[in-house]
Amino acid sequence: MTALAAITVGSELLLTDFDAVVTGVFDRACNFRLVNGRLATCTTADYFDIPRGIRVDTPADFRFQSAVGRGTSTHCRGGIVRFSASSLKIDCRGAVVWRGKFKPRSRPPAGLVRELWNMVRSVAREFPPIFSPRTLIGRGEGLTPAGDDVLAGLLAAPMLVAPTRRSNRALASEIRLRLRATNEISAEMLNNAMEGLFIEPVVSLLSAIYGNGDLQEAVRNLCAVGATSGTAMLMGVLAGVADVENIRIQPTPVSTNQLRLA
Repeated sequence: MTALAAITVGSELLLTDFDAVVTGVFDRACNFRLVNGRLATCTTADYFDIPRGIRVDTPADFRFQSAVGRGTSTHCRGGIVRFSASSLKIDCRGAVVWRGKFKPRSRPPAGLVRELWNMVRSVAREFPPIFSPRTLIGRGEGLTPAGDDVLAGLLAAPMLVAPTRRSNRALASEIRLRLRATNEISAEMLNNAMEGLFIEPVVSLLSAIYGNGDLQEAVRNLCAVGATSGTAMLMGVLAGVADVENIRIQPTPVSTNQLRLA
């Protein structure tokens, strides 16, 4: 029996009893589909926190691919997650609940946003001049295509800084119409973003832009996500901040106030 303890549990994964099925297994992560249709994830200790995730205190050489198979039934009873046909169990009873709170202190300086935007745009030129769900969803390679990463980042400032804007609903509606154009992992990421739920590096970056945290460290941590996902998310976050704060950047990628669905 491989018994491990959870370090953190995302606030959206309610650790009441649940049943699920493993849908994807990787070295550092294991995805499972809950009976309500949402996707949850177990990750190794060196991973970042996720709204519907369990970060596990794993040995340095631990690999989920060696412990769990795709299609495995998963059950949580009394705060302990077990995988059928596997010796792995994860005790979540002592885990810290990660809530992903956005904590602003001040408005972002326009010059700072423009500087960051010019930096990231100089290394990511493959995106269209106008960001829209039609041109971005499913575009690019990887588990989460880069276009989806941009859109997830783009939603961060509108949903966390200005959640009551009517234009947020318009953008979310256009994304929902096109979710079938991408894979289940990206669709879950975008569904989370439309609900105002983001991975820890995105929340930390947005908090740092708004004066709470080490900005250089937050940029570095986000850019370290995946091969290209973090950089694409950074581009989206900056575009969203510029739009919410009415900061002019060039080229202007999108206005969610006047949504341009090319």
